[in-house]
Order: sequence, then C-alpha cells, then structure tokens
Amino acid sequence: MTDSGHFEAGAFGDEGTGRGDVGASGFGNGISDSRVVSHGAASDGGFAAATVPALRGRLVSIQIGLPGQKVFEHPSDGREAAYVSAIDKSTVLGPVLVGETNLAGDGQADLKNHGGPYRAILAYSALHYPQWKQVCGLSFAYGAFGENFTVSGLTEENMCIGDILKVGEVILQVSQPRSPCWKLGRKHRLPELPADVERLGWTGWYLRVLQTGTVEAGMEIQLMERLYPKWTIRETHRIRKERLVMRDEAIALAACPELSPDWRDIFARV
Repeated sequence: MTDSGHFEAGAFGDEGTGRGDVGASGFGNGISDSRVVSHGAASDGGFAAATVPALRGRLVSIQIGLPGQKVFEHPSDGREAAYVSAIDKSTVLGPVLVGETNLAGDGQADLKNHGGPYRAILAYSALHYPQWKQVCGLSFAYGAFGENFTVSGLTEENMCIGDILKVGEVILQVSQPRSPCWKLGRKHRLPELPADVERLGWTGWYLRVLQTGTVEAGMEIQLMERLYPKWTIRETHRIRKERLVMRDEAIALAACPELSPDWRDIFARV
C-alpha cells in the first residue's frame, strides 16, 4: 500500500492479464491452441471474419444474496451510516436456477446501477484472489467482490463485449465491465478499494442471460461466439475513462447493441 492508501501491484509483472496459473482448476489463462472462427468489428463499422483463441473456463463458485439494511459506524465517506446493499453474498452448493434477470435467491438494492437484464450476473476471476493477497496482504474468500460467479480461466483481458458463453444448458453474453461502487469499500472497511479495483483493472464483468437454465459450481464455461475481439473488458473500461480522447472508439461502442444501454449512453455523450 502506498502513502496515499492505494495498493500497488508492480510485483506481479503481468498483473491482471490472466497469464498465470489459477491453481487447482488446471485451466491457467484459459487459452488453448485451437482456433474458432468468429466475427470481429471491421474498420468500416461492419463485421469481418476473425480467428480468436478458443477459451475454456470453469465456474469455480456461485454466490447469492438479497438486499439488507446495514449500518457503517463512523462513516468518513460523506454518506449516511445506514444503507441497503446486497453486496454480501453466500456460497451456494448444488444447482442454481439462472433466470433472465437474476440467479434464484439473488437480488440488488440499487436497481439503477445493478441488476436488470444486462446485469443479471456479475462474474469475477478467481485469478485475482491470490493477486489481492499479494497486494494488500488480505485473504479474501470467493464472493468478496460481490460477484455471483467466481470463474477460472477467464479474465478482463480475454473476455470481450458480446462474447457468448455456454455453461451447461445456460447461454450467457458479456454485456459490460463492472464499475465497483462505494459499498465495496465499506464491506471491507477499505474506502480506497473501489478505486484500486478500477486502477488495477480487476473489475469483473456483467453477463446477460440469453437462455435460462440451471448451473452448478464445477461446470465448464465454453466460449461459443466472439463478435468484438478488440473490445476486451479491460480495453472497454479504458475507453470509457479516456472517451474524450478516444472519440472514434467511444462512438463505435455507443452503437454496439451487445453493450448495456447505460454504457452505450455514456459513450454517446462525447
């Protein structure tokens, strides 16, 4: 941690890139040597044939939680001490029903910034947990970042906007990066944590449900289709932060139907 209260990640080398072992999952960075044909965004705004690395991941852990009243004693963030949040999640063992807007037993308190069809499920890479231990010296349990799906083999570097994923009978689509809010900082009593999450790029991403069904921890996650290989979660987040400079990229993302409406609106205001 620096004097400013932020965490440093220089010790990682390829920090946050997904180029490392995930542990017992055996998937590493999730990239195999095989290739699948997909579509990429062409320079003229249309689509062009593209080859992308075949990805495979695994659903390591599932977490759910419902909104509840919380009180944070002696807040220093200028907000009220009492608030409502569903960021506290509990691990689920066994099958879980995936609906169009939620996992069964899961919910959101702030429906303006969370939930809905484009933010039905929050995914977070298991790779980041050992990285956070190195950064801040704390051992977080799966679900500590409010995610529903803790996944191995998939990261912000190899997940792209519009990616279609298959988990058993369930079909999902990557819809936007996650922008952590202040409640994450309160949960861990680390007020700078949300800013550190964004700065390091370990944000996680939201998933839209294209086909409902049942999932269970341990299932394989398959990449079925890739539409925009250039628009990784990490790159999309960078374009948002630098959209006044990266106007062409922002305008292109504003017209992307697979991106969530909220993020399209942000990119449209350049």
